[in-house]
Amino acid sequence: MADSIGKNRTILLLGNYRPALILARNLAANGYKIIVGMQGSDHCCEHSRFVSQMWNHSDCTEHGSLFFHELAHFAKVHDLAAIFPVAERYVRFFAENSRCLSGLPPVIMMDKQLVKKCLDKLFMMRLAKELGIPMAEFTVARTADELDKDLDRLGLPVVIRPLGSVKRLNGDKAIVVRNRTEVDFLDIDWQQNREGLLLQKKFSGLRHNIYFAAAEGRIVRYLHAVITRTDRTDGTGLAVDGITVEPDVELRRQTHSLIKALNYSGVGCAQYLVNESTREASFLEINPRIAGNHAVPEYAGLELGRFLLAMVLTGKPDLTPYTGPAGIRYSWTSGHLVATKFSLRNGEISAGEALRSWLLAVVPALRADVHMIFSWSDPLPALHALWVALPPLWRR
Repeated sequence: MADSIGKNRTILLLGNYRPALILARNLAANGYKIIVGMQGSDHCCEHSRFVSQMWNHSDCTEHGSLFFHELAHFAKVHDLAAIFPVAERYVRFFAENSRCLSGLPPVIMMDKQLVKKCLDKLFMMRLAKELGIPMAEFTVARTADELDKDLDRLGLPVVIRPLGSVKRLNGDKAIVVRNRTEVDFLDIDWQQNREGLLLQKKFSGLRHNIYFAAAEGRIVRYLHAVITRTDRTDGTGLAVDGITVEPDVELRRQTHSLIKALNYSGVGCAQYLVNESTREASFLEINPRIAGNHAVPEYAGLELGRFLLAMVLTGKPDLTPYTGPAGIRYSWTSGHLVATKFSLRNGEISAGEALRSWLLAVVPALRADVHMIFSWSDPLPALHALWVALPPLWRR
């Protein structure tokens, strides 16, 4: 793997997020020179000693043609060996503009049609239903009248999500409405959500992440993790604490069914909600990319980044079966702190509750085996993230 791209060792990572930081550390340790695009919400890669350069470029969503022009020029000047889209917006962008990639270095991602299928929430939910995979009842509302009727039919509480995977609804990936008062306070821009909103009966349970690598519909690397806390009080949002567990037989079977039906080749993360008391489950989605908590499967030995790199560049990734171990605790301290600050600023919690939340973030951080950003060999990104996460008064 270390010599798969010959003398040229420069890779551009797109998306300045915590998974790009983990990829940069792992790939740099294997002899690659890493450049990272500036755009992203975590702003951690510019502080890493494993990143040799940051690239400031146009927004790929708002200025797609200009971004391609800048990318082609940058790739030529820096003699890039590969372009690795990490954040979902770039994975989606390259999948939707695959005919424009001629002249660029290899793009490290899965088959473009496979990516588009996985990012199509409605397609994936219908596929899961066809395969007999358990899932909470769902429907699509495209107008305010349809929304009102569908909420009555499904019965509250209901989870509402945009159909577009990179879109947000009032700033969130998903909104939970529990009663009619919350429904009345919904402020939905139907012009922005013309394709509709996905409504799903709320299923109570913890989120289970299945990290995997697959080749031609067969899973070869596998890790099961449970998210024990997210950055939202209602359980939606991003994971901030969790632990890996022994693979659940039924979830493993369901994931295998989906991967086989998709003839999946590459890496990804399948997500389910599981009621810990009844063991009932509800399928959520498959993310066809490097996941946000990429530090977890890398620490567990799955090496998903290198698997995908080898698959695209050589067509010969290591297909030796491997299952990651149980008992790995992980934490994202700055994510926990930012979420608490957000809730405090929006009036969702009191100052006392915020203080307790900040103190609670310390415990999982101390007992974690792996952190989403912090590394003893590369501490500056995590220190910067903590500085940004703390309120101004605490900084002083």
